[in-house]
Amino acid sequence: MRKLSLLLALSSSIFAEAIVLEPITIEDSPINTPSYEVSQTLAKETRSISLTDKLEQDISFNKTSIGNGNEGISFRGLDFKATEYVEDGIPMYRSTAGLIDTNFNMTNANILINDGSGVSSTGVSAMGGEVEISSNVPTKELEVKLGTTLSTNDEFYYTTLGSAIDDYYIQADASYYHRSDWELSDNFSPTITQGKGKRVNSDKEQKNFSLKVGTFINDSLHVAAKISVCKAEYGLEPNIDASSMNHWARYARIDPKELNSYYLYLDYDYEDFEFSLRTYYDDYEDKYIIYDDISYTSHGSVVTYDDSRFGTIFNLTRKKGSSKSSFIFLSEQNEHIRLGGGMPKATTKLDTFKPSLLHVEQLNNLFELEAGLSYTLMKEHEASGGSVAEKMDDKEAVDGQVKLSFEENKNTFYLSGARKSRMPAMAEMLAIFGTSNPNIKPERSWQYSAGYKYDMSKKTAINFDIYYYDIKDLIVETGSGLVNQNKAEHYGGELRVNTKEFDKHSLSLAYAYTHAQDDNDNDLVLIPKHKLIAQDTINITKNIDAFLSYTYVSSQYSYNYPSYVNTLKKIDDYSLFNAQLSYTFKKELSARLGVKNITDENYEWQYGFPAEGRSFYLSLEWKL
Repeated sequence: MRKLSLLLALSSSIFAEAIVLEPITIEDSPINTPSYEVSQTLAKETRSISLTDKLEQDISFNKTSIGNGNEGISFRGLDFKATEYVEDGIPMYRSTAGLIDTNFNMTNANILINDGSGVSSTGVSAMGGEVEISSNVPTKELEVKLGTTLSTNDEFYYTTLGSAIDDYYIQADASYYHRSDWELSDNFSPTITQGKGKRVNSDKEQKNFSLKVGTFINDSLHVAAKISVCKAEYGLEPNIDASSMNHWARYARIDPKELNSYYLYLDYDYEDFEFSLRTYYDDYEDKYIIYDDISYTSHGSVVTYDDSRFGTIFNLTRKKGSSKSSFIFLSEQNEHIRLGGGMPKATTKLDTFKPSLLHVEQLNNLFELEAGLSYTLMKEHEASGGSVAEKMDDKEAVDGQVKLSFEENKNTFYLSGARKSRMPAMAEMLAIFGTSNPNIKPERSWQYSAGYKYDMSKKTAINFDIYYYDIKDLIVETGSGLVNQNKAEHYGGELRVNTKEFDKHSLSLAYAYTHAQDDNDNDLVLIPKHKLIAQDTINITKNIDAFLSYTYVSSQYSYNYPSYVNTLKKIDDYSLFNAQLSYTFKKELSARLGVKNITDENYEWQYGFPAEGRSFYLSLEWKL
């Protein structure tokens, strides 16, 4: 019935009566104050195909894991589940493990990052801030883009087609990614489960398609609908040091995975008020297969995840003089069906409600005040199967934030204090395998941050941020499953310098320091103390640019997954060098030739999971 209602609404928007009016500007997140943007240019220069690739180019983000080689991306080491990802005003779907699939392909969208110091589009921002993705909408009668990237490890094809006629627009995006395997560094030392050369069980195929249609019914009302489909099959690389561990934890695949999404958008302006409504439905399924041995020919356990969610976000904003106030209400129901893995079939439905009040006030010509208050309630709607022990208690949190900003001439300064929470993900409460912990508590933190920006000239800017997080009820993984740990201390600083002072050079230098330890003085996992990124784009001629990049990541600690023993392993530091040459044949056609990991560095991003060695690529893009 939900799918039928959404499809009917979609067809209504497609066949609505045409009215010729001037387009209006729609603010998907009218209260949001993003801190910086991940540019499309930088994404192309670094061959950033996925959202993970894009965010890794910033010092605030590091690659993290949900276990057996399944990647996530974390903000300042606050775990990927601590960051909110919002696409056109709708929180992106999280799988049963709480994972935002940042490996999906981003070819026609802009990315803004709120570092968590300010209020966000869904209320008081999450512990790890917010990544806001805005899809491009066509502005011409015909817009076409075709592109491909071919490398020594994989292939990627994408196309977009858009049209805007009178007050109607339609946008279609499609992409295809394929990797049969990928090359390890020549310096890699073989183990019993991984030889030299190609990475074992590293194949992947992913197909994405989306269609969005919209209309400006009058100069105040905008309605749109979107359908998107993602299908994938891929192996999960085994831990190369897993020879002494149980085979079922070593050899795994997800085969297949499918996510179908149906979104509706409504925006309406009336005098001082802005109203927006987002309704969304996601249907997700995957099969997690555990094989008997490294040949991946016969399997033992199969776990099927059949999940869905249905939600609505209501946003009412009033602008009056120098102030802006918003009331936001989020209502969402998640359903999770677990089948297999040696555990009984279980169905769980959770309701989440989150009302928020946000306010921005321009106090005078120099000072601006932001304030926010949110209440979140997660409660069990229905449960069947499983065990009585898996019954969940209600979980609730009250979060608030205040930020004061000062801006004068070349100087900008802010100071922020907040109380924030992270609600546990479904799989943190209901185990994939083994022991469940349905009554795990939300993580809670007091957060303090300050930042300063100085515009030295029209061509040079310096940003410096410091932060301190005091986290309680930290959710951590131990040998017996996930538990709440008493507390953790987390602080650091970030420095960014961007300059075009040198002729034909566009230079950037960014450095981050992070200190993160629990109350036993143990370092938190997959959080490097130091990260440095230096990049330079050199304009050689009118049509030719060169790009050079250096990234340094210091040593860090990782659990020895899948041993399920609460022991930490140290991962060595590493340096990566990348280079690219781009040529613009004409305005419509461009080409890029590059190499990643020039020195063929042999490094691990998680203990037991080596990363790619040197790879070469060629990218072509044509647009009309």
